[in-house]
Amino acid sequence: MTFIPKDKTQLINLLNKQSTVTVLAMQEGKPSEVADQIKLIKQGRVTVIVIKS
Repeated sequence: MTFIPKDKTQLINLLNKQSTVTVLAMQEGKPSEVADQIKLIKQGRVTVIVIKS
């Protein structure tokens, strides 16, 4: 059975349960502010998921 998250909290909980996904941070704000915050993440490679609410 496939679980379909109904809101942002359920989606984040589902992502955190995945062995291949690590949620480093959740950011809110203007796109430019979020981009600046992403630049501060000290990882070699980062995949960003944008959820518009």
